[in-house]
Amino acid sequence: MLWVFDNTFKEGAYFAPNFNGSFIDFSMERSVFEPIDSNIPVSIEEFDYEPQVFKTQACLNLFGTLYQTNLADNEFQNDDGDQFVLLEGESNFLSIEGNKFQSHFHPQFTVNKQLALAENTFETKILLSELILEGQNNYIAWKDISGFKMAVGLILEYILVDEISRRDIPEELNEPLFKQTNNLIIEVYDGDNEYDF
Repeated sequence: MLWVFDNTFKEGAYFAPNFNGSFIDFSMERSVFEPIDSNIPVSIEEFDYEPQVFKTQACLNLFGTLYQTNLADNEFQNDDGDQFVLLEGESNFLSIEGNKFQSHFHPQFTVNKQLALAENTFETKILLSELILEGQNNYIAWKDISGFKMAVGLILEYILVDEISRRDIPEELNEPLFKQTNNLIIEVYDGDNEYDF
């Protein structure tokens, strides 16, 4: 079991537990993720993107034989620009309840038996394009995500810091850039009205 309770994260967080055999529970509750202060711009030449600031506030990489994943009563704060919370992996049960998301939430996750997504506050977007529900009796509070809060997300880069030299970024920015991005570049595609959506 890995339980993360009552913490404050000032520079983002990256969780990727390594384990042998079954990893029964992951639970994160009552934690606060403060806005990321770092603003290192990155260019993505292969996509003709001008230098931009990319931020991944939390990356929860949970792969293996996982029975239950729980995110409850956490607060993901954001004061400016796009920040992301990425949840990736697979488990039998996934509960996401009572959280406050000021950052985009991107569950790239497979739920084998049941999802509970309720009583959350989404002040930005929720990216459901890679959420796979294999079970029945899932509970989704659609009122929480009404009003054009759904979007599609795309991970453009998984090894940003590993290839830092080809992006004309000094090596001394390796660690600060990893903290800012969690080694990821995520783009969101959304609409704020019916036509755009």
